[in-house]
Amino acid sequence: MQPQQPYDEEVYRGSLIRVLRRTLSAPSGGRSQYDIVEHPDAVAIAALRDDPAHPGDPLVALVRQERPAINQRTWELPAGLVNPSEIGQPEQTARRELREETSFDADSMRLLVRTYSSPGFTNEAVSLFLATGLESVAGQTGPRDPTEIGEVSWVRFSDALARCCSGDISDSKSVLGLLLAREALAPSSNSAGGSTVPYSPGMPYPIQPDAASPTDPLANADQTLKLESMMLAEFNYASATAYQALDDRGRMFGIYLGIASVLAGGVGALYELGKKDANSEVIAAALLLLAGLIGVVFFFKIVRIRQAFSDSLITMNVIKEHYISQFRATVPEVDKIFRWRMKSMPSAHKFGSLTFLVCVGIMTIDSLALGLAATVITELLTHDSNPDFIHLPNNPLIYVIGIGVFALALAVQFIAYAVMLRGAGQKKAIQQVVGDLNIPLPDVVR
Repeated sequence: MQPQQPYDEEVYRGSLIRVLRRTLSAPSGGRSQYDIVEHPDAVAIAALRDDPAHPGDPLVALVRQERPAINQRTWELPAGLVNPSEIGQPEQTARRELREETSFDADSMRLLVRTYSSPGFTNEAVSLFLATGLESVAGQTGPRDPTEIGEVSWVRFSDALARCCSGDISDSKSVLGLLLAREALAPSSNSAGGSTVPYSPGMPYPIQPDAASPTDPLANADQTLKLESMMLAEFNYASATAYQALDDRGRMFGIYLGIASVLAGGVGALYELGKKDANSEVIAAALLLLAGLIGVVFFFKIVRIRQAFSDSLITMNVIKEHYISQFRATVPEVDKIFRWRMKSMPSAHKFGSLTFLVCVGIMTIDSLALGLAATVITELLTHDSNPDFIHLPNNPLIYVIGIGVFALALAVQFIAYAVMLRGAGQKKAIQQVVGDLNIPLPDVVR
């Protein structure tokens, strides 16, 4: 109970409350009169015990109370007033009320908050507790005072939260107690107060069990997988993967251009040394061949990055289509809200796209390098060379072979690009992913 209230007049004294009148200066000037209800402090308990049928969703105790003030019988958390001998010891009151109203003792009693029920007119403070590790009281099978508590019901915690949202549970201390208990049972919280979700497969959920009791539901709370959290983690991981794919594409292209520039510089240097070094043609052929092969490797790497990007978009849009189908009945405009959907996914093999232009640049450079390498190697094999290796060959076959290798390398990579990123493959992947989900998809992917 709060310290003695200063007052000017006692208006009413009853068995439980006093009504006091006090006059204070008003902020805007003058005097304002207040009627204050002096009321003992109270406690309320969110008592949880494991439900073997629903791991991760414990049972919570609700009691049926007669509330003549609102002419209703309400479902509430077990609660009661702090006795004079318990002032300053609300946990003692909580344990007593829990035993009296539910016939259970708690191994762990955690204070969630101490709050004022209605500070506009009363000094009543309510301490909300979370009770876990419950054990039945020997010789007691129900409320100790059935005239005070009409009924005790153990309901699934998720159902109790849903009843708070629907208004079936409307008692403020019960609603607040259940919501705070949900936060206490949730995984670790970030600085903003929200529950964290791993955005990277390398960052798993932290497990911080409460070692107070092996039967405490909190000990296993962080290890319970939640479907919504898993879908959110999947969506965020796919989003991060898509972003990383775009970043990797630019980085890979830059690295290849750097390598190609270095090798081209090497060939240029050999041009200057060609008259003095008899092995210049051999070294030039090796550098050109190396540049071509590295280009082929980078080409296939960038195509694979584009495949990963497409897979990430499919994953994100499948989750999005699922939620759109779920909310279409209650939010008719949901189809218009999301512009980036499965039907607007860019074709993976689209000619003229940035990936296509990057690949064309790489395949042109590496095909040219391979063609030049073939030309130099043919010169060496036909002995159509002289100390100054930079010259026009006399044998037309050398030109034919060089141009042929260039055209062949270019054609093979074009075909590989079209096959690996073909649109039919993307549509097939989409249909395969959502085939068992009964999600209506747009015609573009049918």
